[in-house]
Amino acid sequence: MSSAPAPNAQDEDSRDFQNVMIGIVIGTVVLTVGLVVIAIVLAVNAGSAAPAVVVIRDVMIIVLALVAWRMAGRDPDPGAVLGLAAVPLAWHEIASVQYRLARVLTFLSPGADAQESSWQITQSVIGVGSGRVFGVGFGQGQQKLGYLPYAYSDFIFSTIGEEWGFIGVCVIVLFYAVLIGLGFRIARTASDRFGMLLATGLTAAIGVSAVVHMAVSLALVPTTGLPLPLISYGRTSLLITLASAGVLISIGRRRGTAA
Repeated sequence: MSSAPAPNAQDEDSRDFQNVMIGIVIGTVVLTVGLVVIAIVLAVNAGSAAPAVVVIRDVMIIVLALVAWRMAGRDPDPGAVLGLAAVPLAWHEIASVQYRLARVLTFLSPGADAQESSWQITQSVIGVGSGRVFGVGFGQGQQKLGYLPYAYSDFIFSTIGEEWGFIGVCVIVLFYAVLIGLGFRIARTASDRFGMLLATGLTAAIGVSAVVHMAVSLALVPTTGLPLPLISYGRTSLLITLASAGVLISIGRRRGTAA
């Protein structure tokens, strides 16, 4: 009689990685929505909540890795259950106070109050649209000259869209797609599970920041004030991103070595 082949350790690690990635994707969506809600509920000025949002996001990346590890073992996740249960409570907190509800309605109808509450996001969309295909030229953008607040940091993607056009935007998106793809490749081929989880968390942190920043500039999510990694003005964001990239390179160099 022929016996069934023994499971390969590499195949088991690959399945674990796939399960972890499913958990990361689900957790990232829940985490992003939760941070936006927290910023709307607690911040008088959503942009001023950016440091708190960044700290909470980075702390939650660690928790997210632990949750994803539990999902890899196919255990029920009480955190996901509590997160879903908190959705109606969060909506009640938003709807119970007028100015909180107004922020949500402004996001849903960004052009309704273009001179006041939605001025920033309206100017951002105008800047992106003004760039058309090839842009108005490097340094020739007009929105950064007093029309679009924080055009050098929180809305640098809008400035890129105006000056470099659709071509420049595609180049930036491709750059982050390659960066995130390399990060997840390093995670998939890490020499141990700790390296896999760490690389996945660091890559997800960079990827979420980039995606949320671009989504804010295009009025796809409420304004949160997150910088665009490696591009936005600001030393703190640059140093954290460079440190994360250094750790990823270190994990990549240890591939194939003993744990």
